Amino acid sequence: MKFFEKKEIQPGESKVYTFIINLERNLSYVDSDGNPLLEKDLYYLRVKDKCIKIEVID
Repeated sequence: MKFFEKKEIQPGESKVYTFIINLERNLSYVDSDGNPLLEKDLYYLRVKDKCIKIEVID
């Protein structure tokens, strides 16, 4: 993921991290006119066996 600090943990170690996802900053791309574009779609964030569904509708 872009714009996030990399954190290292050792094998077998467990930690809880919290981060905020800014949809426009983290899921958009720049269109041909140079404007940020966030498409209406389903996005999935997966970490190991966990999955969060993010639906952009407007």
